[in-house]
Amino acid sequence: MRFTKRGAGGSRGLPFDDAAATRLYNTLRRQLAHWQRRLLHNLHNEWAKRDIAKIEQLWPDDVHYDNNWIGPEQCHACVMFVPPHACKLVKGTIWCYGHCDRFYPKVAKAQTPLWPWIDDVIDDSIDEPSQSSMRDVAGALADAYAGARATTIRELDPYKPGAISIRSQSEAIDYAAARGAEMVGRRYDADGNLVDHPSADWAITDTMRDVLRNEIRVAVGTHMDVDKLADHIADTGAFSDYRAEMIARTEVSMAQNQGILEAGRQAQAAGLDVKKVWTLGDNPCPLCEDAAAEGQIDLDEDFGGDAGDAPPLHPNCECTLDLITDSEDRDTDRDEAEEAVDDAIDSDDAVEGYEPGDKTPTPDIKLRQQVVQDWADVSPITTLTRVMAAAPEDQRLLVKVGDVVANDVGAVVKQGGHKVQTRKGIDRVLEKAAEKYHGQISRVTDVARMTLIVQRPQQADEAIKELSQYFEVASEPWKPTDVHYADRAVNLRLPDGLVAEVQFMDQRMADAKAVGGHKQFKIMQDSAKAGAHPDKARWQAAFKASRAIYDKVIDSYSDEWKAALGRIDYSTPEWKALGGSGGSGPNI
Repeated sequence: MRFTKRGAGGSRGLPFDDAAATRLYNTLRRQLAHWQRRLLHNLHNEWAKRDIAKIEQLWPDDVHYDNNWIGPEQCHACVMFVPPHACKLVKGTIWCYGHCDRFYPKVAKAQTPLWPWIDDVIDDSIDEPSQSSMRDVAGALADAYAGARATTIRELDPYKPGAISIRSQSEAIDYAAARGAEMVGRRYDADGNLVDHPSADWAITDTMRDVLRNEIRVAVGTHMDVDKLADHIADTGAFSDYRAEMIARTEVSMAQNQGILEAGRQAQAAGLDVKKVWTLGDNPCPLCEDAAAEGQIDLDEDFGGDAGDAPPLHPNCECTLDLITDSEDRDTDRDEAEEAVDDAIDSDDAVEGYEPGDKTPTPDIKLRQQVVQDWADVSPITTLTRVMAAAPEDQRLLVKVGDVVANDVGAVVKQGGHKVQTRKGIDRVLEKAAEKYHGQISRVTDVARMTLIVQRPQQADEAIKELSQYFEVASEPWKPTDVHYADRAVNLRLPDGLVAEVQFMDQRMADAKAVGGHKQFKIMQDSAKAGAHPDKARWQAAFKASRAIYDKVIDSYSDEWKAALGRIDYSTPEWKALGGSGGSGPNI
C-alpha cells in the first residue's frame, strides 16, 4: 500500500494555538486602535469647525434659546433633548416646547441617527488595513488552524495505514518550522560541517533566514502553490526570481518528504511493517534515477549515490518519497470501505437509483464514453462550487476503496489528491470543461483520481471487477497512444454523482512517463496547431522523443503485456502458449 505526500499539515500545539491566538488578538487590536485614533482625530477637527470640539454645555443665550417656541423645530423633536427638562448641549431647564439655533431633528431608526457629516467622518477614518496587517492576520489564523489540525492528527491511530498519509502532513510543517531554510546560503565544508557560504552573493543573515523559515512554514501549512511562495520570497528583495523559485521548490519538497519519513517512523513504532521507495519526478538526474532503482528499502537506510534518506537530492529536485506498508488488518480496512460506500449511497446527496456494477461488461472505448456522458447529464454536480465541495470527501472515499482493492490484487496505489486543491488544478478543470465538453463541468472525469500500478495486465481485470462491487464502473481496454504510451482508464461514478478516474499501468510505463514522457507530452500540447505556441517542427521533435521513451518500455514487455497492448505477433509459439489461436493480430 503506497501513500504519496502532496499536502501539508500543522505544528504542534493546543487545539487553538495560544501563540497564534495572541498574535491574532494583538494584530486586530492594533488595527482597531489605528481606526480609533483616526476617528477621534477627524471628529475633533470637524467638531472644532462647528464650535463643539469640547462638547461643553452652552448657556441658553449663546444658542438663542426660546422656551415657548411656536413652530415645528421644538426641543422634543431634537436629538439633543433629554426628557423631561434637559438638553445635552444647553445648560439649565429646557422645556420640550422650546427651541434653539442648534436644533437637529430626530429621525427614524433606519435612517442616519446623527448629523450627516458624521457619516463622512467615519467613512474617511476607516481606511483599508495595510498589507502587513492582513498578512499578520492570515498567518495567525493559519497557525491556529495548524495547531488544531495537528492535535487532531496526532490522535489518529498510527497503525491505520490511511493515517500515515495524514500524519505526514503534520510532520511536514513541524520540519518547516524547525529546519526550514537551513541550507539557504550555506554549504558543507571539507570536514562535513555546515557553514555560511563565503560568497556575499549567496550568504544570508539570520534575520532573513527566520523570515524565510516563516514563509516556508505558512506555505506548507496552507497548501500554498510553489509559485506563490516564490513570489513571497522574491518580495523580500533579498533574492532574484530564479533563486526565489529554487528555494521555494526545494524547501517545500524537503519539508514534505521529511514529513513522510517521520510519519513512517511513527507507524513503524506502532508495529507496522513500513518500507520507503524513491519515486522519480519530472526530468530526474542520473543520481535520482540510481536512488529510485534501489526499490523498497528500510526507513533507516540511505538511498545509494549519496542521495540520503529522502528527496530532494539537489535544488529543484521534484522526486518524492513513498511509503509502502503491509496491513495486517485488511478485514477492518474492507469493513470500513464498505461502510463508507454504504453511507455515501444512503446519504441525501446520493444520485437516485445508484447501483454498483460494471456498466460496460465488454470493455469498449466508445461505450465507456457514452456511459460517462449519460452519468454527466444527470449529475447534480454541475458547477465549480459543487465540484470543490464534493472533491475532498470523494477523493478520500476513492482511495479508501482503492487501498483495499490494491491489497487484494497485489497492486500499488499512487494518488496525489483531488484536482481542485490548487489554483492550477482548478484552472485546468475549467479549461478542460470549456475546450472538450462545451462547458459541462460534470463531464470532467479526473477531479477525483488515482493510479493502480500493476505487474500483469490481468491484475487490472481483477481490480475492475472488485471496484464494481463498490461503485458504478465504465471501463475500456488497454489503449496505446500514437507515441506508444499505454495505460488503461476506468471511470467510476461515485454515489454523489461525481465521475472519478482510475488509471492502470505498470511501473516501467509510470517511470518512463515521469522520466521525460510527460514533459514531451506538454511540449506537444503547447506546440500543436491548436496550442498556445504552434510549432510543427517542435511538435514533431517532441513526438519523436516520446516514441523513443515509450518504445524502450514496450520492447522490454513480456508477450503477455504485448498481447494486452496489441503489440504481439499472434502466430508465434509464445502467443499460442498463452492460449492464442494463431492468425494476425493488431499491431500499432
